[in-house]
Amino acid sequence: MDRLGLRSFLHVEAHTDLVDRMQNQRSSVVGQVMYKNSMDCAKKILANEGFLGFYRGLGPQLVVRSFRRMHTDKRLTMAIRV
Repeated sequence: MDRLGLRSFLHVEAHTDLVDRMQNQRSSVVGQVMYKNSMDCAKKILANEGFLGFYRGLGPQLVVRSFRRMHTDKRLTMAIRV
């Protein structure tokens, strides 16, 4: 993965985490929301978990993507040989 691809992947991953948290927000009180909007969500993540809180669960996704990439490269190599 080149630098531009890695940067865009990390940007999209942080945004995806933000969207997931907004959609799956749970509170101890029924009917109460944890986040008012996406900026509030980002501020709370940064305050409570730090910058790396946006990238929770990144390791398994990178492993899966690398296996997909290897599988795709292998199929392309096999197609070129034929």
